[in-house]
Amino acid sequence: MAFTNFKQPVYQGSQTVSNSTVAMTYHRNHVHASTSGHVVRFTKGQTTDVPTIVAEECFTIGAEYVDGKEEVGSEEAQPITVEARREAIAQQVAAMFTENNRDDFTATGTPNLKTLSARTGFKVDRSELNDAMKARTDAD
Repeated sequence: MAFTNFKQPVYQGSQTVSNSTVAMTYHRNHVHASTSGHVVRFTKGQTTDVPTIVAEECFTIGAEYVDGKEEVGSEEAQPITVEARREAIAQQVAAMFTENNRDDFTATGTPNLKTLSARTGFKVDRSELNDAMKARTDAD
């Protein structure tokens, strides 16, 4: 039984692969083999049509959208106000104390920053947590 050479499709330059592609550029020559089996060849300074199924993956390695789109899912990533951040942190701190899960707290009894950041959906700074804890103790 003989094995034949299987070649993955390589998308390059202005080839039209399907209706679901996005135009991207990369800062150097690079061939990206995605985890979904697609291979995309980037040529420095040229626009490459990338299948949408691997566009996010290419973006994470540094490829940029030609149409000016900042990132995949950028419609959802809207900046929030300082007051909204404080409120979200305070709500999640209160919920953590109500649930009283041992793994959500540090040895000193303060909420774990990683857990709090995961619950709020944004990175919480130590000073923001300290402010929320101070407001919580002042209210009691």
